[in-house]
Amino acid sequence: MSQNQESPTVSPLAAFGVLLGVIAVILGFLGLVVLLSITEVWAGFLFLLYWGGIQHLELKEYPAATLGSLFGLLLIYLAHNLGTILGLPDLSLPLFLGVICTVVYLQILGKFSLVINLASMLFLTVGTIPQLAELDILNIAKAVALSALYFGLLAAIGNTMMAHKASAKESVKS
Repeated sequence: MSQNQESPTVSPLAAFGVLLGVIAVILGFLGLVVLLSITEVWAGFLFLLYWGGIQHLELKEYPAATLGSLFGLLLIYLAHNLGTILGLPDLSLPLFLGVICTVVYLQILGKFSLVINLASMLFLTVGTIPQLAELDILNIAKAVALSALYFGLLAAIGNTMMAHKASAKESVKS
């Protein structure tokens, strides 16, 4: 569905009920973020945007969304630290460009798509914004992991409940 198309008709009352559910879910996530002292909340919401908005919370896409996001974080870390890690700080940029060319080549070939995918490229793109260079990559990874666990669990529970409800309706019809 394009952004210009209207969504299926939902009554204002039903839409309000959905809004209340969304608010409750987000407040639950934010409560966990505060409890766990995670400061890079944006990264958790970026994961949710990708998996929820692009992959429509499809459980079959969950592993690739999660691992791709985390691989993107590894690429961000390497973008800022590869030269130093290898003891060649003056060669950081060419070394990282070599890594990126390899990753893009593998993506073109469709290899390792569980980790090299749109999620990894999304996180890499956002993570290379210069203003984010000094952020705590471990805290960002915690935010992504928490988001993946929290929203993944809720999606799995929701799918199970909907499948059970559909099964019950089928048995009533029979």
